[in-house]
Amino acid sequence: MSEPYFPEQAVAVLRAARFDPTARPGLELLSGSLVWDDEAYLEFPGICRHHGCTAYWEPLLFRTSVIRGQPDERCRRGWEELQRACPEWPGFRPERRSESLRAELERQLAAEW
Repeated sequence: MSEPYFPEQAVAVLRAARFDPTARPGLELLSGSLVWDDEAYLEFPGICRHHGCTAYWEPLLFRTSVIRGQPDERCRRGWEELQRACPEWPGFRPERRSESLRAELERQLAAEW
């Protein structure tokens, strides 16, 4: 049996995340991606790194590329692996990967840069 793509301890953090309809997107500066505070994603990279996993940005980068209307196939595997491991994660909600978020993403990026 092959090793999971993401460490179970990291996925467990995202499994515990619960959707909050009042959550607002904020910009994660290293990746240039939108992250909602109910996603618990900011804990995920540290746990992944601790376990030697370097694919932790793939789900965010893939979602951002979808928002921009140009899915980045190099990051699709991380997105799909996380979806299999944690299908109820709030970050998979359709409204959080909609191209309608492109203007908000660009606005937040412009405000930071």
